[in-house]
Amino acid sequence: MVLSTEDVNNELLLQREQLNATIQSFEEIIKAVESISPKIKETKESSVKIQKEKDIILEELDQTGAIAEDVAHQQREFRHQQRKCLLQ
Repeated sequence: MVLSTEDVNNELLLQREQLNATIQSFEEIIKAVESISPKIKETKESSVKIQKEKDIILEELDQTGAIAEDVAHQQREFRHQQRKCLLQ
């Protein structure tokens, strides 16, 4: 099929419009990525901070548990000593 110069020109104009639309779409994608990038960084930093705080809380809970066990043990010892004194 033989295309006229006008047909070829119209086809080239159509392809150029499509190329411009594609370029515009990629520019919008780049802008969106650039705008979300700081938010991703901030979210990562917050996540790291939360993880550190969680680790501190868990460590404090372990220490509290150990203290509670020690207090309970001392209380049992104290009661045992009281009973011994009462029986003498």
